[in-house]
Order: sequence, then structure tokens, then C-alpha cells
Amino acid sequence: MDQLVDVSIPRTHTQKKKGIFQNLYTVYEVKVILDDSYEYFLLKRYKEFRKLHDDVKGALGENYIFPKFPGRTMNSMNPAVISKRKSGLEKWLHAALSFKEVEEFVKDFLQINFEAIEPVNSSQKLNEDEMMIKDFSGNINSNSHSRMGLLDTFEKKYFSKRRIIRDKQIVILLNTLLPLCGDDYTGSKSLHVLYKFCTSDHNRDFELVTKELTKIPIDMLRQMKLDEYLLKKRFCDSQIQAFHILNILKATFDSSVIKEILNNDTEAYDVYLKWDCQGCITKRPTEVISSNSDWRIISLGDINDDFQITFRFINKQLQFHAIFTLESDFSTIVDLLTQPESRKKWDIKLVDIEKIPLHNDDLGLKMIYMQDRTLYEFHNTVNVTRSIFHTMVNFRSKGHSHIKPKGIMGKMTSSYKIENLSQLDTSFIYPFKEKEMKRNSSSGDILQEELEKKLASIKMTWKATFCELSKKMFVSDCLEETDSLKHTMNRFINLAESRPSQNLEKSPANTILEACERKKLRKLHTLRKISSQDEFN
Repeated sequence: MDQLVDVSIPRTHTQKKKGIFQNLYTVYEVKVILDDSYEYFLLKRYKEFRKLHDDVKGALGENYIFPKFPGRTMNSMNPAVISKRKSGLEKWLHAALSFKEVEEFVKDFLQINFEAIEPVNSSQKLNEDEMMIKDFSGNINSNSHSRMGLLDTFEKKYFSKRRIIRDKQIVILLNTLLPLCGDDYTGSKSLHVLYKFCTSDHNRDFELVTKELTKIPIDMLRQMKLDEYLLKKRFCDSQIQAFHILNILKATFDSSVIKEILNNDTEAYDVYLKWDCQGCITKRPTEVISSNSDWRIISLGDINDDFQITFRFINKQLQFHAIFTLESDFSTIVDLLTQPESRKKWDIKLVDIEKIPLHNDDLGLKMIYMQDRTLYEFHNTVNVTRSIFHTMVNFRSKGHSHIKPKGIMGKMTSSYKIENLSQLDTSFIYPFKEKEMKRNSSSGDILQEELEKKLASIKMTWKATFCELSKKMFVSDCLEETDSLKHTMNRFINLAESRPSQNLEKSPANTILEACERKKLRKLHTLRKISSQDEFN
């Protein structure tokens, strides 16, 4: 061909046939670049390549001197066969492009139309921002082993300032990102980058991106596997991004097409409709939930039928309220809440915890949490008020100037009211004018200690308020993107209802905490080694 045409097959996809049997077949993604400026993708099956081969061979006759065309095989879905066939088809296409006699066959196959491409003049040369997209697209398609790093670098660099791009480069970007959204490794990151391109918070040309997104073929939109994101089968922390992308597509496509984009998964479509009924897609979910001061529910029914956590965002703060019952004793629950070694066993996001020396008799705890690679630090004063039928454990953040923080300093107030519902001993009374319950006996303190050690039906009431900075730790749980809060409470209940001597060590391991502990031990071992060498010298 007189014009410059570059063809490659960067990847393949496995799809299901429509019908009763739903047999699998392979689709080859063909990347076409015209005149080094216009790029697009095609999805072709092997039988389409085979037809092109037969047409070319019939037209050339004896002059047919091409690389060997990949033949038919009984094991066509074998990954090794697919990889070998992809390489062979790409070489064969390169050879076909060099024969002018079969130019029309190749043009029809690759859907080439140079007349539709405007001539490139000085005003249409790629600017710096568009060159960044072009380089990113080329690098990520040719370097399959470093895609996560390329995505991370591109995201940080591109969104660091305002950019100017035109529709052709947007098409190139979308054709690059959409298949990656369905990738098992880079899917979440790719969907997050696409989400940022489609929102006004990160991209001022978001309307151009959303316009081009609705022009993408349905088959390519299906490759994003948004149904798996909605059902949390794939990267549960990217559910919100999937909702946002679907909302953009909903403005153009009807419900039948949306179902097709969701790979006809009725469960995923129902989840999408229910979410939309809550009004969380019309606006950005974080805006809706942050502006709502009413209490909302995080259901934890699979842990305890009567257990649920309610939350609300008010005055830029996040408040929690929960009531649940369990079979345990007061001393075990208090230890789980206040003792560092016990708290490490159930608090999932907790990275480190240590006691802070205070001037009074109160307990001081420095607690460090991690969320999205960010450390949040709380310097808490802990006050425990004990009585017979209820005990109060209060955490209140208080800054200490002599302690250098390792992360973002957060403020929180958290209270746990622990009540005994059994009340089997009727000799206990509650004098409302006093702060503590007392027994009509001179040995009340001894009996209180004995009662605390007995297993009983316990009612716990948890109330907590987190500041504007620290509330980011729990937003993903409130939006039900993640289940860390749910698992944390589940571990707490399991430990509280078990006998401390038997089951405290059986709780699931906190991997982040264990890594920090190992680092501390290595550092301590190094210090001891240096100290012993100094003594020897």
C-alpha cells in the first residue's frame, strides 16, 4: 500500500457462543495504525482470517508465497495453540500488506478507509499531552509484564495537571484501557484510571471521554466484565467505579443493551437497579452519602441476626452506632478493647498499638491504622468505669506533643457500653442517684469480680465519631465496597464468646501487624548484635 499501515495482534479474548450449548471460542484483537496517526482496534475470529487467506491465495494463484498460515486443530482452545496461532496470523498479515494485488481484500478485512482520515497539517500535530497517551498506549500493549507500573506512572503523571486532548487520542486511550479493565491483574487499576477520565473532578474534558465511550462497540464494552465488579467477584474495592461507568452508558443505551454489557447476568443487573433506586448513581456516590445526615444501615446479618451498624455523615464527621448481644464476660470484653496484645488479634486495620505513659491513672494508647496505604494515628486516653450490671469503656483522642506521629493525626471519640442482660442475682440493685451499681453486702467488690468472670448474656452498645480526616478509613465500608468492618466485628465477637485460655490464639492473623512485628524484631536483633559487639571490643 502507498500509505503507511501498521498491523499487530496484541492480545486475544475467550468468548461464549450464544445459544443452548454456549461453546467457547477465541477472538483476536487486531490493532491497526494508519499513517502513524490514526489508531483503532478490530475483533476477528479465526474463520475470518481463514476466509481472507482463501481469497488471497485464490487471487495470487501460483504467485502465492506467504509464511505458513496457521492450520486448523482439534484443540483450538489450548493456550499454547492460541499463542502460536496469534503469532502466525500476525506474520501472515504483515506479508499480505506487502502485495498490492490483494490490497482490496486486506482493506476490506481491516476496514481501512483513508478518505475518512483528514490530512495531518500543522494544527493537527499531536501536542505533549496527546503524545503521552500515544506513548502509554504503545508501551502498555508491548510490555505485558509491566502494565501495573505503567498504569501507575501514567495516572500520576497525567492527572498532575490540566491536559488538552482531542477525540482521536481519546479513542486510542479507550481502546487501550477497556480490555485491561477485564484483566485479572490490572483490572482494578485500569477501571480506576478510566473512572478518573470520566469524572469532572479529575478531567475537564470528561464530556469528550464519555461521548466517545458510548461509541465503543458492545463486544468491547463486555470485555470490561462490569458484572463481576458489581457482584464483587472481581476487585470488590472497584464497585463504585463500575456503577459510574454504567451510569454513563445508561444515558445512551436501553436496558437490553445494559444487560448485554453485563454479559446477561441478571443478578448483576438487579444489583445495579437497586443501587440506582437509592439515588447513588445520579450523583457521585460519595456526594450523596456525605450530604445525607440520616442514619443508614450496614447489615451484618450473617454474623448475628440482630446485629447491624448504622452510620451517618454530619458536620464533616462520621458517626457510628451499633447494638449487639453476645455470650461472654465483662473482663474478657474489656481486655479485648483495651489491652494491646488482645486488640491486635481482632482489629484488622490496626497496624501498631502501644501504651502511652500518662500522669494520671488513665490508660493511654497510641493506635496506628492503615487504609489505602495511608497511616492514621490516634493518641487515645482510655477510661474504664466498672459496675456490676454495666461497664463503660471510653476512648478519646488527645494530642501529645512529646510523641512524634508516624501518620495523619486523627481525632475520634468511641464508647462501649457493656451491659449484663442476665441479672439472675436479684440481690443487686441500681441506685439511680449514684454512678455505680452496688450490692447490699459488705463483700460487694469481691462478688463483682466473681460476676465479671462468669459467662452471661451481654449487650454491647458502640458509639463512635471520627473527624474529617480519619473518616476516610471507613468510607469504603459504608459504601459497601469492602467488608473490613464486618470482618473486624465478626472476629471480635468470636473472640469474646470464646474462653480466653483456649481460643484467643486461634483468631485469624493480621498480616500487616505481623509484618510490623517482624520488622521490630529484626531491628531489636540488630541492636542487640551491635551492643554485644561493643561489649566484646
